[in-house]
Amino acid sequence: MYNFCINICIYTHQSAIFMQLYSKRYIIFKYCLNIVFLCLWVGGNSHAQKTKKNIQDIIEQGEAEWEVSNYKESIIWFTKAIQADSTNGEVFFKRAKSYILAQEYEKAIRDLTLADSLQYTQLETPFYWGLIYFKQEQFEKSLTFFEQAYQKGYQNDSFYAYLAETYAFLGKNKEANDFFDKALNIYNKDVDLYWLRANFYVKQEEYTKAIADLDKITTLQSHYWKAYQLKADIYFWQNQDSKSLENRLLYFKYLPNKKKITASDYSMIAMNYAASKQFAKSVEYGTKAIELDKDNHEYYFERATYYIQLKNYQKALADCQKAIELDGEDLVYFRQRAFLYKILKKYPEALADYEFLAQQDEKDAENHYYVAEIKYLLKKEPKEFQTDVQTAFQLGYPKEQMRSELQKYAERKLGMARFFKRKTKS
Repeated sequence: MYNFCINICIYTHQSAIFMQLYSKRYIIFKYCLNIVFLCLWVGGNSHAQKTKKNIQDIIEQGEAEWEVSNYKESIIWFTKAIQADSTNGEVFFKRAKSYILAQEYEKAIRDLTLADSLQYTQLETPFYWGLIYFKQEQFEKSLTFFEQAYQKGYQNDSFYAYLAETYAFLGKNKEANDFFDKALNIYNKDVDLYWLRANFYVKQEEYTKAIADLDKITTLQSHYWKAYQLKADIYFWQNQDSKSLENRLLYFKYLPNKKKITASDYSMIAMNYAASKQFAKSVEYGTKAIELDKDNHEYYFERATYYIQLKNYQKALADCQKAIELDGEDLVYFRQRAFLYKILKKYPEALADYEFLAQQDEKDAENHYYVAEIKYLLKKEPKEFQTDVQTAFQLGYPKEQMRSELQKYAERKLGMARFFKRKTKS
């Protein structure tokens, strides 16, 4: 219809030239021509309005996809709107937001640049520029744009939270703290904001403040499992073992997917139980840690210590052996194994370990003493162990803690030249 009206207009205009010779007819024709032009204008305007409404419907559909976090779908809708009208800066701006949420930052930069070129700028524009650089961990650039947004008067709790995190990453802790406060002043029931600030406090080792925020979270949302996990860690660092255990169990209870419990989680709760002297429970959870990470030497060593407390020395020895097999450089493992060989009366094996330890650390009085003691238990001649006793004593091993049979050798001094030579080797 629109094209038809255009053709009529052209035709009637040509006819008007010819009909100027006939005045009455020309007046009538001119009147008809005005009607045609009016129809043409109404039709064209109606078409434009219809197109504009269609574009708006498409934009609203894209925005609806935002609400359900379908960012890829929102991009498709905004792209359709751009195809219908590529001069609409608002749509480029909205698609840029979708690209940011979809983590396609280069495309977001392109769309924000196009929106700027079409003279479409909003109060929040610097915020989105800053958000792109924040997500790319370019915090100096991010801060530049965030501060621009703040100076222009842009404000909401999410913006203040991002600004606080940016300051924190840049080591500007006072400013970070101020903006966390500003964010929570806007909305003091946002558990995610409390979570961010609690982690900020943990990094500053301000554990009392962190606990206060974590308590606020669990008051607002009792099933917020991450809060219990972090509280358990903080209490563990502070040697508040009963509180640590209590919160660790709540973390296990509320974690929605139990398959996400890690070997480290099981190891931590095993240590919590050990601190409460519930060593059977420690073994149980230490075993679960090993089942998830069979090549972690620390977990075997930890379980060995729990077995020792339960006086299950054979299993403790097996775990020590495994820890040394996985990591033969940690002397603590050798010291534990030497102790277990000694308590199990496997004296030749114990002697080998203690001699190795004494060689590795010549200034360790305890290792020298145990070399002497094991030699004595193996019924070796005094001349084979008296030097070890004397060395242990001169390095600071208390005489009163020695076996009574060995104390008399401690009273004899090594020759100074010999002792000096031993000291300089270390």
